[in-house]
Amino acid sequence: MRAECRCPEGEMVALLHHIAGKHCWRASKEFTLVIKCGHLRISRKDQNEIVWVENGSPAHVALEEVITNKKLLKDLAKLTEFDNTGELESYHSLMTIYALKREHFCYNAMVARTQLAVLDHNANVNRAQAEVKKGSKQGKKRFKIVCGKQRKNWVAKEIKTPKSYSYVEGMMNDVILCKKGKKFKYKPKIQAKCIAPTPKPPKQDVIEKRLSNKQK
Repeated sequence: MRAECRCPEGEMVALLHHIAGKHCWRASKEFTLVIKCGHLRISRKDQNEIVWVENGSPAHVALEEVITNKKLLKDLAKLTEFDNTGELESYHSLMTIYALKREHFCYNAMVARTQLAVLDHNANVNRAQAEVKKGSKQGKKRFKIVCGKQRKNWVAKEIKTPKSYSYVEGMMNDVILCKKGKKFKYKPKIQAKCIAPTPKPPKQDVIEKRLSNKQK
């Protein structure tokens, strides 16, 4: 049962009405956004044949205690938008190819390397799954098996089609045009030696201020 409004707390409370065979109700003081179920209209025949949980029965009361738990409802906002971070981790792995962690890069180099990683990622993020080209299994999707680091079990993962770097040719053409002076030349941003919001005070003043605070 999915309620009409994307309100996790309201949807949970709406479940109490749904299992009792009630699909439209008045708004309560706590939850006013969800006042009916989000599913299609149930026919009178199905309404009569489905075994609903009687409102006020021990089973209904027990479920109500769980669903209306304030701590659970408070945590729903953090649980309902959960998503796997696999794609983000994949991007971070790609980023280390362009900007090695063990090497130091200046600001401008880091910006350029990050941009290259983004171009690579965006150009290949939606690659299709590779297929077997020859033999009796021709046309079937290709997989590889890897051992998971967390659960230590073997799982099947899709093998993607080869990467495309078609965008590189355009970049190389722009480099040639820049060399000939026909393209805008990038002016590196000069970083300030001190990025603090206020000017640096004399060292002795700061030391004296700290010592005076300790004496207090």
